[in-house]
Amino acid sequence: MLFQTDYLKLEELDMTISFSNTTQGCMNVPFHSTRVIKIIIVISGSGRFEMATPYNEEGVRRIHYKKTSSELKPGMVFVVPPGHPLILMASEDENLETLNLEFYANGNYRYHVGGQNNIMKNFQKAAKELTFATTAEEVDEELGKQHLDFFMRGPVQRTEDATAF
Repeated sequence: MLFQTDYLKLEELDMTISFSNTTQGCMNVPFHSTRVIKIIIVISGSGRFEMATPYNEEGVRRIHYKKTSSELKPGMVFVVPPGHPLILMASEDENLETLNLEFYANGNYRYHVGGQNNIMKNFQKAAKELTFATTAEEVDEELGKQHLDFFMRGPVQRTEDATAF
């Protein structure tokens, strides 16, 4: 990864550039950034992205989310605004390679919603119970099973004669 401090021009532009190679059948843990506008360019391979898009219903104070998703192929470009949780998944038969441009990188925080260092581990007991409709102990037990930090096995595809776990 090329960091702002590695190249003065990037620091002046307040941006970072990175390359990501997601192994076939794998995905990144869901995450969102607080400030960054991210432009992702698919270099090679295929896969899928899923993003939660926040919106407000008129007259309702609570924020709702809708899922935005698409298949990914080489040459595709998409933009991820700040505060939009994102997942990138590689297809079962090839890696997914992307070039990532992040603008307004200074002061950004990346919150992981899954994986070993996910933000949910910091929720208070009542918040865990309200969010997941179960005991905080059960939530902690499930979160404790996640040993990977950023990449993990992707969702298993269902076939007619097989079941996914």
